[in-house]
Amino acid sequence: MTTPLDRSQIEAIIPHREPFLLVDSVIEIEPLKRIVGELHVDATIRFLSRRDAGVFLPSTVLAESMAQVGAILVLHPEENRGRTIYFRSIEKAEFDGHVRLGQTVRIEAEVRRTRARFGRLAVTAMVGDNVVAKGTMSFALGS
Repeated sequence: MTTPLDRSQIEAIIPHREPFLLVDSVIEIEPLKRIVGELHVDATIRFLSRRDAGVFLPSTVLAESMAQVGAILVLHPEENRGRTIYFRSIEKAEFDGHVRLGQTVRIEAEVRRTRARFGRLAVTAMVGDNVVAKGTMSFALGS
């Protein structure tokens, strides 16, 4: 395992910047194996939905946050820095709840398979002990 990553270290790995950077910190990482990242849902996030049920993070934005955590895992090793990652698909996606304003989402991703420039990640998003989203993401690694 490596030491946790803060937002500036994340910006050194993936090209996303405000307001499109949707990972606040990485609390655990085993390069090319597993990662745990966090997103704190606060009022500064421009993409919040407001409905009668309250203020929450849309599932599409949650999926993007999950993809960004996966990208950090794949691009973290020095030999992959500066490369481009392309997410090809999200399969078996399930969204089982809302992430509300003030909550922290913990996103865990694990490499399921890699072959040459292609791979698959199992990704789960949780608030506390409750799974709010999960799926399998496939990617291609460019140059």
